[in-house]
Amino acid sequence: MADEPKQPPKIETNTEVSHAAATPVPAHETIPAREANPDRLTAPQLGEKHGDIFWDIVFGLVAAVLLIFGKEYFDGKTKAGEQLELATYGWLQQRLAFLEPDAQLPIVIVDLSDLKTKAVEGARKGEEATPRKPLENLLSALIVNQGARAVGVDVDFSPEQNGRLPVTPGDFDFFDFCLKLRDEEGKKIYLGVFRTVLLPRDKWLGPVKYKDLAASILAPREEVKEMVNCIAINGATTCRDDTLAALLAKEMPEPAELPGAPLAAKFPSIFERFSPRPLSNAVSVTLFPVDYSQLKTLMSHEHTFPSSAPTIVAGFKDFFRNKIVLLGDANPDASADKFIVPGEHEPIPGIYIHASAIYTMSRAPLYQLSERGRRIVDFLLALVVVGTIGAIRLFYLGRTTREFAHHKIEGFLIVLVVIVVIVVATSFVHRHRVLWTDFVLAIFALLLHPTGEKYTKGFSRWLRKGLPSIWRRVAFEDVKEERVP
Repeated sequence: MADEPKQPPKIETNTEVSHAAATPVPAHETIPAREANPDRLTAPQLGEKHGDIFWDIVFGLVAAVLLIFGKEYFDGKTKAGEQLELATYGWLQQRLAFLEPDAQLPIVIVDLSDLKTKAVEGARKGEEATPRKPLENLLSALIVNQGARAVGVDVDFSPEQNGRLPVTPGDFDFFDFCLKLRDEEGKKIYLGVFRTVLLPRDKWLGPVKYKDLAASILAPREEVKEMVNCIAINGATTCRDDTLAALLAKEMPEPAELPGAPLAAKFPSIFERFSPRPLSNAVSVTLFPVDYSQLKTLMSHEHTFPSSAPTIVAGFKDFFRNKIVLLGDANPDASADKFIVPGEHEPIPGIYIHASAIYTMSRAPLYQLSERGRRIVDFLLALVVVGTIGAIRLFYLGRTTREFAHHKIEGFLIVLVVIVVIVVATSFVHRHRVLWTDFVLAIFALLLHPTGEKYTKGFSRWLRKGLPSIWRRVAFEDVKEERVP
């Protein structure tokens, strides 16, 4: 039997191993330790986002500056802006009157409406004037018998009218009587001057010896939100406190408790108590805001005496003793010397404007934002919004690839800032004696800021695209090839 051919022995193989062994592995291939984080931005993307945030902040601040200048123009150059500020001033005054308690003022107003004017002897056009002799009797009764501290007369005693000097034949005798009474009793008497206030003070009442009796009763003829403190003539760098209110405020008795200096007084570059205003090239005045919170109190029977008769005055000694006494027409119905006060529905006799000004200067000074202060506050409000949004965007920039909804957050932040502005404006007038009269316009500017920023960006894109084309048209001439026939 023939031998069968021998078969090669079977070798058990592992198919996986064989497959692996059959697949060569490149010598230089490396396997990464971990996958890239899809929630992280790459370096180029981070740089681009940083640039976007930076330019958004720049455009936001540019829009804020443009809105500030627009706000100033609207406020100072338009009738609507003026009326809005007057309405805001009146509203703040009403809030001040609601919050301020009765100040127990040592001020008394004597109504002269029962002392009728009489025709001036020798007058050319039938002019009338307050009779001087009854005023002498009243002044004597108030100062000698009743112990008044000081007296101011809200009547125009300017000695010149239509070229006539003095106005009445008895003017200089009356002035001499006031000087004698002042020197004998040691009490100040001030006589109002209006027609001659643009002359030096030593000429307000004619001869120079009467200059210490003279007091300006000049007041704005429109809404009286500010009162004149002094007048500078012919380019004078400073002016004296020579108004009726300023002079009588110095005679006010010291209060039992002196209030501390208001917060606004510590920042004179931002807040101002007195503000200079030019009237012409040769004349400027210094104005100050008036606190009308005590107006109703001053107009009450506790501070207004209804008669100028010396016999009636004699029966009320304690009513005038050691008080500042103002003489003038205090009848709200019949007075010809009335002014519009912001926040009041009816015109107010001028004597109460002077009384409120005395109270303001002696006991309750008010401050306003200066022109620089308004700009600083407006810019800071915009910076709070723009800077906060930019800081939040930078915080989330390296932490997620999700787009931050900064426009939505900006809207919420603006509403929050507006609420803070309203609270600050209404509380500062009472707590810190600051009248922020344009805070409503500041709110409007804040609300318009997103729109202003949008248009600022659009204008910038237009410039980037349009300027190169305009420049090429201006800088280069078009070269036309000549065609050969």
